[in-house]
Amino acid sequence: KINSYSSASQDVTFLKITWLSGPVEIVKYSGKEINITEYSTSELDDIDKLDMSYDNGKLTIKWDRREGFFPLTTLRFFISRPHQKKHLLIEIPEKMADNMEQIECSGVSGELTVNGISSQRIDMSSVSGGVNLYNTRSSFAKIESVSGKHMVNNIYSELFVAKTTSGRITADAFFFETCRLDTVAGRMEINGRTAVLKTNSVSGSLDAYLSEAPKDMNLESLSGAIKVMIPENEGFTAKFSSMSGKFHSDF
Repeated sequence: KINSYSSASQDVTFLKITWLSGPVEIVKYSGKEINITEYSTSELDDIDKLDMSYDNGKLTIKWDRREGFFPLTTLRFFISRPHQKKHLLIEIPEKMADNMEQIECSGVSGELTVNGISSQRIDMSSVSGGVNLYNTRSSFAKIESVSGKHMVNNIYSELFVAKTTSGRITADAFFFETCRLDTVAGRMEINGRTAVLKTNSVSGSLDAYLSEAPKDMNLESLSGAIKVMIPENEGFTAKFSSMSGKFHSDF
C-alpha cells in the first residue's frame, strides 16, 4: 500500500523523523516540492499512517498519529502486528537539499539512509537498523546504533562521529577534519582522509587505510587489533602502551 504526501514549503531547513520499523530514505531529487511517500505491507487505518507537521522551518514526521513517539497504544499495535513495517521515502528538491541546517532521524529497526544532502548537522540513530551516509557534506555528522551496520561513502564533515556496540563501521572515500569512532565489539574499516583520527574499542578491530598521514591519532583498544596504513610522510612521533599487545611499524 502507498500513501503519498507533499510539502510546498520552500523554507524547510530542519527535518526531524522518528520511525519504528522499516527503512527510511532521505534523498535529493530534481523536483520543486518535498515528496513524502509511505509504503506499508498492509492497509493502514488513519491513526496508523505517518504524522507530519511544519513549524517555522522545521518539518517533523512521526511513525503514526498517536500522541508521543512510543506511547502504550503504539507499543500494543507493534506487539500485535510484529511484522508490520513501513518504508518512508523523503525526496528533497536540489536547492533545498544543498542548504539544510539540520537533519535528525531516529528509528528502532530498519535502515536509515541519507543520500546527496548537504546539512550543517546530521544526526542519525537506530537500535538494530543500519545507518548509511552517501554523498553528503556537513559541519557535524553523527551516526549511532546498537547492532546495526554503518556505511559511509563519499562524504565530507568537519567532525564525524560513529558509535556502535556490535555493528560494523565501514567508511570509504571520505574527508574529515576530525573522525571519532567508538565501538565495543564491532569491526571498523575506513579508507579515506582525516586530519585527526580518534578511535576507542573494547574488542573490536580497526583497519584504517589513509591517503595521507593525519596530524594526530589517538587509537585505544582493550583487546582488538589495530592496523593503520599511511603513505610516506615527513615523520611522526608514536607513543605506545599495552598490557599484552605488540607494536610493529614499517617506518
